Amino acid sequence: MAQLEGQPVFKNERLLLRFAIGLLLLAGLVFGINALRQFGQDPDIIKADTRGMMAAIQFEGDGARVVLFNAEGKKTEVPGWSQGNHDTEPVWRPDGERLFFTSDREEGTFHIFRYRPGDKPERRSIGTRSKGTPWFGPAGNPNVNASALVVAGGSEVGTVCEYTPRDGAIRQILPPPRDTSTGEDGGTVNQAVNLYSRIGESFRQARYGKDRRFVIATMKREDGDILLIQDLEPNPQGKMTPPTPVIAGNSVTFDVGPDGAVTICVQGFQWIDPENIPAEFIKEGKAVRPFQFGVITVDPSVPGSSKVIFATDDGANFLSHPRVSPDGTQVLYLNGKVGASGEFEPKQLMVAKTGAPPTEGVAISQHAVFEPNWTPDSKFILYARPVGRARPLFEVNPADGTEKRLTHDDDEYGFPTLSPQ
Repeated sequence: MAQLEGQPVFKNERLLLRFAIGLLLLAGLVFGINALRQFGQDPDIIKADTRGMMAAIQFEGDGARVVLFNAEGKKTEVPGWSQGNHDTEPVWRPDGERLFFTSDREEGTFHIFRYRPGDKPERRSIGTRSKGTPWFGPAGNPNVNASALVVAGGSEVGTVCEYTPRDGAIRQILPPPRDTSTGEDGGTVNQAVNLYSRIGESFRQARYGKDRRFVIATMKREDGDILLIQDLEPNPQGKMTPPTPVIAGNSVTFDVGPDGAVTICVQGFQWIDPENIPAEFIKEGKAVRPFQFGVITVDPSVPGSSKVIFATDDGANFLSHPRVSPDGTQVLYLNGKVGASGEFEPKQLMVAKTGAPPTEGVAISQHAVFEPNWTPDSKFILYARPVGRARPLFEVNPADGTEKRLTHDDDEYGFPTLSPQ
């Protein structure tokens, strides 16, 4: 009798086990479908062939839009743009699979958009703060395609953040978000924000250095710009060291090469701290600037590694917008002047050799070129320059100065960039 009574119980347990297994399988199936649906909405899973594609900005009236040219020169307008919208400098992800740009297409705030040629651009940043164009790098970093560095507004000096396109999240890097103490009124004081606000008013540009250990950034200050380097590696006490101001000027622009060296163009040299000028620059009781305009390099990981590529006191030689070639052997920059409006007006495209010793730049083009950029193989330079009422795109061979026109309509273009593929 005991066995007869126990047999149904055994069957019930077996049914319950089967039911539980069924529930687990069903839950797994639902989870898998949802995960697949979410994953399928992420265009990162779809490969893109962008070989020979060039992205650029086309200026239209009071706006600007991103356009693409294929290898045959056929133009495609990136959808979703309306008159008056402002798309900014396009950037290819290092694998060439996706194009990124910043635009005020939505909500009147500059957000980051990701685009796979043939699809619709997708907004890939969240929040209400305006964000600058992402910079992927440096080359060779294992996360080079997964995250980028951006400058965001919305605080006393703005922030430098690591940006992850897959989920649109940003993680504040500078000023260090946890560097706080208690103020006199009992509230918390961010010591890092106070420190950075003494250096400059707001971040303008930021890029990682080699191995992403350093962040190189420019900040706007009352009468110009200042460049600083922040070592992200904590000191032996586990704290981040203060940023190191490197150079200041009326305008300071920079680029980071594949070896981590920083190339800097300075217009109108300024003292970092006019109250503490180094003794070697005091002559007969007066401060003597080492130069007014210059191109210099510095390796953040090597103290005292600054090298002058070119320097002059000639007011006709304003230097700006350095770009290091992807192979690290050359650097281009613009020589020009500051016009009546206060804007930089280029006159020549210069190219200099890097390495030891670096060489003074040689004029490659005597035209007023704009937004020059290397091709991924370091063999050519792309740029825009006015021709009549048009502003076409060109390609020049720096080895011999041979120039080739790439666009032949009457539109105005800028910021050309060729796919890394």
